[in-house]
Amino acid sequence: METVAYLPGQAKELVSAMGGNSDGEIVRGVAHGTQDDVLMASDGTLFLAGGRHEVIKLFSGEKQPSEASRCNLAENIEHRQTYCERHGIHFEAFVFPDKMPALGNLLPFSPVSLFENGYALAPNLKCHYLGSELASCEAPFPKTDTHYSVEGNHACARRIASPLFGERLDQFDAIVSRNTVRKNNFCGDLGRKFDPPIIESATALRRFPGFSMESNGMQSGNDGLMMIASNADAISDKRVLLFADSYFRALIPYLAFFFSHVVFCRTRFFHYELVQAIAPDAIFTGMAERYLSSCESDDRRPHFLSYPLSKGRVLQPSDGFGAAFDATVRNGKLTEHATWRS
Repeated sequence: METVAYLPGQAKELVSAMGGNSDGEIVRGVAHGTQDDVLMASDGTLFLAGGRHEVIKLFSGEKQPSEASRCNLAENIEHRQTYCERHGIHFEAFVFPDKMPALGNLLPFSPVSLFENGYALAPNLKCHYLGSELASCEAPFPKTDTHYSVEGNHACARRIASPLFGERLDQFDAIVSRNTVRKNNFCGDLGRKFDPPIIESATALRRFPGFSMESNGMQSGNDGLMMIASNADAISDKRVLLFADSYFRALIPYLAFFFSHVVFCRTRFFHYELVQAIAPDAIFTGMAERYLSSCESDDRRPHFLSYPLSKGRVLQPSDGFGAAFDATVRNGKLTEHATWRS
């Protein structure tokens, strides 16, 4: 398998050290000053290899999560589950597989799953790894993106919704099929790291007619982004709260088929202080597999609404965000102290 590496960084040297062929063409040019490494398989599929999480080290087995990280994840999920059971809220935690372990057959080495290799054997860890769902897909990823294709997102959303809406999955399949379109000028987050950017043809989901979404408009960074979606045509009047990253963010339009309101909070923590204010019927937490490299205790969380202030982020809310926030959040509950013991 011929692999080409995008530099700067150590991706080419790492692949060579693992016994892979790194003598292929080097795609040159530093797009937007990025320092991330990207590997390209011979079919043009791009893989994040470097970055802050040193991805290739995680999935080659060279870098392992600490025992403290494993314990934090297990304890966080146990406390979240206990809290939700006490309050009659459906809860489930998910890990979204990274591209390397999911498409390892395209790489010149054999990636290992960070979850299955480092976490799955932890006692009492109640967390669903979405690997089998992606394995059922013919093309779970676009070539130029770290995130999933429509097919991959569809498979994940199906599994996430099935405990509550199993009898409506055929209807969900039909509406996703009707609203799947092809974009001939798609450029994913990995494709944008090149200069010029790498363009491909990929599928996209057309928004459902009754769907709308507002954002607090955080202009940079990750933690602290809040999005509130509604769907007048949803099959239930249930409300779901997501504490997660960009993989769950991509599922918002899919979940809006089932839930009339979807509140997404970009965070690594479970924010108990928001639960009573939003009063969800279901809470899902999720994280990209590479974020398992270091898991912190929920005890270290800030108040979710303080993220932009503590990180110095500018907010430019969408025009309808204020009204959506007032309609969704009970402001008087935001100051109530809450923990998993509440």
